Amino acid sequence: MSLRATCAAAVLAALVAAPTAAAQDTAQDYARGVVFEDRNGNLRQDRGERGLRGVSVSNGVEVVQTDRRGRYRLPVDDETVIFITKPAGYAVPLDENNLPQFFYIHYPNGTPEVANFNFPVIAPTGPLPASVDFPLFRERPGRDRRDDARGGDDDDDDRRRGTRFTALAFADPQAGSLSQRLDPTLPPDLGNQQLSFLRDDFIDELVGTDARFAMVAGDVINDDLDLYPRHNRIMSALGIPVWNVPGNHDLNFKSPNQRYSTQTFIRTFGPDTYSFDYGEVHFVALNNVYFLGNADPFAEGTGEVQRFEPGLPDGGTVYRGQVTDRQLAWLANDLSFVDEDKLIVIVTHIPLKTLAISGQNTIGAGNINTVNLDELLRVLDGFDRVYSFSGHDTSNSWRLKLGEAEGRAPGLAPVEHQVLAEVRGGGWSGPFDARGIRASDMSDGSPNGYYFFDFDGNEVATRFKAASLPEDVQMRISVGYSLDRRAVRDPGILCPSPIEAPAEDPNTVFANVFDGGAENEVELSLNGGPYTPMEHLIRTADEDTPAGLRPAGTGWCNDPFQQQNRLRVEAFLADIGIDPANRPSEAARILPAGPQPSGHLWAAPIPRDLAPGVHKVKVRSTDQFGRVAFGTKVFEVCPKDFDSLEVGQVLGRDCVALTKD
Repeated sequence: MSLRATCAAAVLAALVAAPTAAAQDTAQDYARGVVFEDRNGNLRQDRGERGLRGVSVSNGVEVVQTDRRGRYRLPVDDETVIFITKPAGYAVPLDENNLPQFFYIHYPNGTPEVANFNFPVIAPTGPLPASVDFPLFRERPGRDRRDDARGGDDDDDDRRRGTRFTALAFADPQAGSLSQRLDPTLPPDLGNQQLSFLRDDFIDELVGTDARFAMVAGDVINDDLDLYPRHNRIMSALGIPVWNVPGNHDLNFKSPNQRYSTQTFIRTFGPDTYSFDYGEVHFVALNNVYFLGNADPFAEGTGEVQRFEPGLPDGGTVYRGQVTDRQLAWLANDLSFVDEDKLIVIVTHIPLKTLAISGQNTIGAGNINTVNLDELLRVLDGFDRVYSFSGHDTSNSWRLKLGEAEGRAPGLAPVEHQVLAEVRGGGWSGPFDARGIRASDMSDGSPNGYYFFDFDGNEVATRFKAASLPEDVQMRISVGYSLDRRAVRDPGILCPSPIEAPAEDPNTVFANVFDGGAENEVELSLNGGPYTPMEHLIRTADEDTPAGLRPAGTGWCNDPFQQQNRLRVEAFLADIGIDPANRPSEAARILPAGPQPSGHLWAAPIPRDLAPGVHKVKVRSTDQFGRVAFGTKVFEVCPKDFDSLEVGQVLGRDCVALTKD
């Protein structure tokens, strides 16, 4: 039996099937239908195919559950998306691009003509069918690679196989830009070039993955929503369902308000807020990008708006992170049917909270934080186990715990919140590698990458995978830079300081532990000696610092690799006659992302009197899940008369000087 429809049209035809016995009343202000087990895979309820009881069905606010015959009844208006919550143990049909088909769009008149929309919005769907039915397929639990690692196939494995699984998580693939239509220095097909990067950097190595599905935490595309079809075709090569949530770059910027800003997204992917179950986990996708609207929605042009006008608290943008009252009502209704022992996983684009600094040294700005986080946390009060992840923060990946200070009820475990490193990294920028793909390191020095989420019952462990690198590469080590502690209090001071700066001696080892957080234990061994702790370079709560700058937990020092890489490329552009301050846009794309303080950087000194010659440091990181990662760096200490070195021996690269004496 196939779990996949041959095309989206076939799925749509099934959803508007002929009336069933459950649809005697054909009043147009109510939707009725059946959720059933589709045993023969033809997407229609045939004789002997039973309705499924207890499946949640929603109109975006109300949530009802099907009766013993699989029937439901919901009020609708002329702008309604009807959708189900996929139950554990079942699969929904997929279209030809592996997009889940769990919804029916009821827009009899299509999207209202409230703007000169630049991208396709919802076409008229006509009258509400007499019965809107949803087929489900019995899902066979696949074998998890952790079962293989344990060996055997005992009864315990059989029982747990349905609750032990791996999912993929991506943040911000974000290919394309409307700017390419306006800027003659950019290639006209920039978006498609970046989609090729996505294909070659990520999808190639994931074909045949044992993950059960993938989740994309927004910014599926970068403003140019005409790229959705090719993006979806590329993602379909994963061979698994792909669930999406919108980001601020998935909006149709012609919209005069929040209500119609995701009409192109809904037309392509279905509802922008929904849920589904897998194993012992209830996944909730929330569109928390609140668009303040285009003041001139009928103007000519591409639909771009000025997204960085001065003003707070929204960080100078025309959107903010916010969950609407309608969404909160839906979520409360949705969770009323969820067992309190389940793990709740919240997927948003804008972080629930981040320690990143927005414009004008603003902490907690609405463009990078969810402004009504406390309201969202109150709706989650009935659940002790909540994990959330997001994208959006282009500078840094974060691991945070959201507790009573953020509005979590006393006595409940903090919400584990993770801001993911991005697929596009530093904006699909940087030098090309041997494959013709831009390096795309993020501002915090993280490589661009994606995540595996390993679920076991209501437990989750996450692991980062750098694109194109072996899975065991989990850090980058730099030797021979100065650690300037004045940067803790003064953001104008660069750390690590340039090699010529009269700061401290350049005898520091830095370890950028990708996706690391406060719970990582990071240690250093020099030349085979014992491991000793390294210092996590984050601001502590008791630091005497000016108000409004870098809160506790925020990094204050850059990754030396990212800092030096940026300087090297700027020097290269200057050498070939391109003014770094006035460079053409396409030439500027060779620049790596500008470095910003990293929240997952550790440092330790090494002796200043190491003998000239070859030495080795080894770094060991143990994460919150008990997993251990290692990194090694071989370096050379310069002769004492290093000032007389031959040209080409670059301080900090070929050899390092550990003292300025």
